[in-house]
Amino acid sequence: MEYGWVFFSLLSGLIMAVVSLMDKLVLDLWSRHPAVPVLLLGILSVPPTAAILLVRGIPSLPLLQWGLVLAAGAALLGYAWFYFLAAEKEEISRVVPLLFLGPLFVAGLAVLFLGEVFSLQKYGGVALLITGAVLISSRLPLRIRPGRAFGFMLVSAVCVSLQLVITKHLLGFADYWSVFAVTRLAMTLVLIPLLVLHFHDLRESIQDHGWKVVWVMTGDQYLALAGSLLIVVAAASGPITLVNALSSVQPFFVLIFTLMISRFRPDLIREETGRGVVSLKLAAVTLIFIGVLLITC
Repeated sequence: MEYGWVFFSLLSGLIMAVVSLMDKLVLDLWSRHPAVPVLLLGILSVPPTAAILLVRGIPSLPLLQWGLVLAAGAALLGYAWFYFLAAEKEEISRVVPLLFLGPLFVAGLAVLFLGEVFSLQKYGGVALLITGAVLISSRLPLRIRPGRAFGFMLVSAVCVSLQLVITKHLLGFADYWSVFAVTRLAMTLVLIPLLVLHFHDLRESIQDHGWKVVWVMTGDQYLALAGSLLIVVAAASGPITLVNALSSVQPFFVLIFTLMISRFRPDLIREETGRGVVSLKLAAVTLIFIGVLLITC
């Protein structure tokens, strides 16, 4: 299907919207250190990725490509680590928009290393998606002022951009199942020193809150893995610049979910509904949909 990558990119944005809301719940209620969800992500990646490699076999890659697999794993770890550090220092609503610096870096890196060059229309669509994503996650009055989390999120955005570009490159040597599996296992290998240093933080979270924290965070991290797999699937047939840009619809889905939750469970999440805020978000949604149309037409 020629535009199957569009569907998978948008579906990834939907899933990662759920993940971002669960991340907020975990960090607000249960996690005493940002290392905890990162450690769980690494640990929980092992069973599904090992199963994939048992079924499909270990891909036959040149030595240089295995080095890139390790680099992609390290970039994945850096992305997750600095994201959760930022979320610990700053409100999640101010952290998520900074994730959308990523498509800018991906676009530049893809031109340099993958030769992905598009029409001005498609780059305009990328710009509108990023602008809409930032606006829909912003508050009034709008302020251009780097917060405490800006540095962490800048590093996180660079890391995820490197990982995506390397992933697209590796898809020229192996199928998406294998690329997904080996890069996630590489992340777990790079994670081992952190596991040794911060395992006590995971143990304390379980002791303080019981095993329910493990079950919730397990569901959260497996959803994150599913969203990541969909990006790899989309990248197998679509340009990584546009795949990454389309996944920027995530804040639109976050808005829909927070409006639903705030209506029925305002004790968990409350969404602002003032006239100015609603107007801003409607404008942002319009930009997002125009951006999607420009990219896919």
